[in-house]
Amino acid sequence: MLIEHPDPEVVILPGVGFDRQGYRLGYGGGYYDRFLARHPMPSALIIGLGFSCQIREELPHDPWDKKVDVVITEEEMIWTKGKDSTQCSIRSAQELPGKTR
Repeated sequence: MLIEHPDPEVVILPGVGFDRQGYRLGYGGGYYDRFLARHPMPSALIIGLGFSCQIREELPHDPWDKKVDVVITEEEMIWTKGKDSTQCSIRSAQELPGKTR
């Protein structure tokens, strides 16, 4: 069920691919871009969720394409929002101190 005025804290978007600037390649229908344009959520963290094989340095994009704030894969988090964009490696559970499998 879609609420009329969504005010979520987090929005998770799938994609065929993502670039390091936060642009996402979808399935070609423009559904998520239209949804985000019609329902602005300025306080929500927009997350692109994918695998590392889906990350490219740059993807083609149009002026109406909406960027995600962060892209999360099994290997890294790519923050794209603001001037202080950073890249963080995700450490496996085996690498964390005090964790065993």
